[in-house]
Amino acid sequence: MGQEQHHDVCRRHKSLDQYSQTGRSGTLQRDLDRLGEWSKTWLLTFNPENCKVMHIGHDLPTVYTMEDGNKIIQLESTSVEKDLGVWVTRDLKPSEQCIQSTRNAQAVLGMVKRQFKEIDREDFGIVYNTYVRSHLEYCVQAWSPHLQKDKACLERVQRRATRMVKELEKFTYETRLKRLGIYSLERRRLYVVTSSRRSRF
Repeated sequence: MGQEQHHDVCRRHKSLDQYSQTGRSGTLQRDLDRLGEWSKTWLLTFNPENCKVMHIGHDLPTVYTMEDGNKIIQLESTSVEKDLGVWVTRDLKPSEQCIQSTRNAQAVLGMVKRQFKEIDREDFGIVYNTYVRSHLEYCVQAWSPHLQKDKACLERVQRRATRMVKELEKFTYETRLKRLGIYSLERRRLYVVTSSRRSRF
């Protein structure tokens, strides 16, 4: 295939993709219109200002609208949104969720450090498992990270937390985990995700 033919095929593929995407956007708009009719029938109004659009997998300038009384409101476009406690981005990568989870867990960890002058293994197990690790593993089946930087971002919190146990602070991270009887977050995620997959069958 010559270079000109190759470019021609690429242009056709792109135009077909745009045509397909335009058709899908029209279908979505019709669904929004039906939703508006349903809300009128059942007197359950929507607030279009709280409704947003996230474009996933394309950069086409598609626009969606909803009816608000006698006005047509154009829905705001967004690239990052929090839904049911999980951060979703238009590229569907879990990096933002990892950052936000780490930030919340670090904040709680700092509060624990201010409240406890010293902490032993038993107290650590109760406090860490209840107040810190829950932030790092909330709904992890939906966003389990695959990038090394995201895994390291989460693991950094547990590294810092295990150093709070005074008699273990000079040991390596792996030794601290063994002495405390806990696993790394990556190993726990692997177990949780694998178990949830098995339970489907």
